[in-house]
Amino acid sequence: MKLKAKERKKLVELYAQMSTHTAPECSRCPIPYACCEQLYCEQAIEWAKKQWGVTLKCTKGLDKHGNLLSLMGPTGCTAAPHLRPICTVHTCEINSLGCKRNDPEWTERYFVLREAIEELEAEQAMDL
Repeated sequence: MKLKAKERKKLVELYAQMSTHTAPECSRCPIPYACCEQLYCEQAIEWAKKQWGVTLKCTKGLDKHGNLLSLMGPTGCTAAPHLRPICTVHTCEINSLGCKRNDPEWTERYFVLREAIEELEAEQAMDL
């Protein structure tokens, strides 16, 4: 089932909230954006076009090691949160531990947002 405009707007808002929630985790990392890889940029470019009809502009930015990252700008990724879902929901602690250490409230908020996103994404996927 294709999402209606109201539901798509809600999905965009949920991704924005998730980005606001997860971005501080990346900025506190000893090497900010160290998890970013060109493969994720390529997946975001494809997702944006396929799911949202958006052509992302490549920046040809570089990571901290000088590797190409097509969507990296001076302050992080240039793609909107809903256009880079894998990156938006990623944090190292969630990925490795399944929670943020010593912060159950943060972890609970993360999973509430992720579940709401996944529900809307599942509805959208029914149309593919």
